[in-house]
Amino acid sequence: LFNNLKNNSIAILHSGYSQFKTADASYPFVVNNNFYYMTGIDQIDVTLIIGKFNDNYKELLFIDEIDEVMAKWVGKTLSKDEASEISGIDKTSILYNDAFNRVLGSFLQPTRHFVDVADNVYLDLEKRSQELYNTFALVLAKSLKENYPSANIENLYQLVLRQRMVKCDEEIKKKKK
Repeated sequence: LFNNLKNNSIAILHSGYSQFKTADASYPFVVNNNFYYMTGIDQIDVTLIIGKFNDNYKELLFIDEIDEVMAKWVGKTLSKDEASEISGIDKTSILYNDAFNRVLGSFLQPTRHFVDVADNVYLDLEKRSQELYNTFALVLAKSLKENYPSANIENLYQLVLRQRMVKCDEEIKKKKK
């Protein structure tokens, strides 16, 4: 994926949200396939950023902070160690979700004190024809157009989909299990 990104770009993939059945019950969660392919993580509200700046690779993962009380009701979330083990992303590059907007803003602010400034933002913009259909990426794209009009938004969906179509020997063995 990194090789297909333009220089000075970030790619953002999100795991997805669960849909509510009622005020206090949700449908079973189904992870975004492109996100899962890139991380191996099957958890609600996790975000991956891959950066390409001057041909250097950067990755960040954003997860929920563990909340023991909520874990009793909705289940335990991954720790930084667990997320690192599953995804292969260094633990020092895993942050909590409350830092996402600040970090995203730092990539999009063209000022001298930030080293890595993204001209392009790749989002997983798979679309449906349903009028009220929304995803993390569609909402983020709208927000970026309003708040960072100079950012060029690109569709990441086909780039990841093409990668998912070709399987290496290890992936084939995993599928056969």
